[in-house]
Amino acid sequence: ALSLCYQRDALGRLIRLLEFHVNVQDQEGKLAKAIAKQSGLGFSTSLKDEGFLELKETGKSVDVKEVKVRAQTCLGLAFVQSENHDLCKEGLRIVCDCAKQGDGFALWKLGLMYDKGVFVETNKTTALKLWEQASDSRITYAKCELGSYYYAGIGVAKDTNKAVQLWSQAAECGDVKGIHQVAVCYHDGIGRPKDQKRAFELWKLAADYGFARAIHCVGVCYFKGEGVQKDMKQTVKYWSEASDLEQEDALYCLGQCYEMGQGVEQSFEKA
Repeated sequence: ALSLCYQRDALGRLIRLLEFHVNVQDQEGKLAKAIAKQSGLGFSTSLKDEGFLELKETGKSVDVKEVKVRAQTCLGLAFVQSENHDLCKEGLRIVCDCAKQGDGFALWKLGLMYDKGVFVETNKTTALKLWEQASDSRITYAKCELGSYYYAGIGVAKDTNKAVQLWSQAAECGDVKGIHQVAVCYHDGIGRPKDQKRAFELWKLAADYGFARAIHCVGVCYFKGEGVQKDMKQTVKYWSEASDLEQEDALYCLGQCYEMGQGVEQSFEKA
């Protein structure tokens, strides 16, 4: 049996990793983090016995059962990352079980696994079905993945308008990947009129939340003068930030800057 101490540690570590992904408006996400900090899979004394908790931030009620399932999902995902085969297998079982219970976060994460063939065999059809279920819940990031499938015609008929609609819905809920995708739409004229200024504004917004691809794109905008005045200092700044997050395109572009001495002192070593 897994010790409660290990459960707390694994769940706590995963919660920290999920800080970037959990929507700030996602009530279950807030509660799962609170649960992880206080008592692993247990509940703090602030939780009411009748099965509902009033959130001070919003004044809304959420089902404690849903919150517990979300916490179990987080625990399962932490175990999946373990180098211990048995622990990894147990983590996958937990995530699958939570997905069957309708937890949107588990559905989304399990869909990613089937999409990439991580811990399971690649199955795009299964990934699509899981994301469709997740998008019906309060999980917005599944809409981004669905949008990409509709845009590329993976498992469904290609439908650009549907893709843009899904990305826009995610963006409206504050999902940073959704914001990034809508920016791409404005930049490339996909289902939206081309608008480089609007694209820059959206990329800047997503970049402020730490989304690596958006940070790189802001640097590109400064480099090309798209939607904003050209500025090599800003270009280097954003490409450096994206490189620190190991964004591949930014790493290449920053290397080119050092090789050519653009915006930085020339350095073949750093290039």
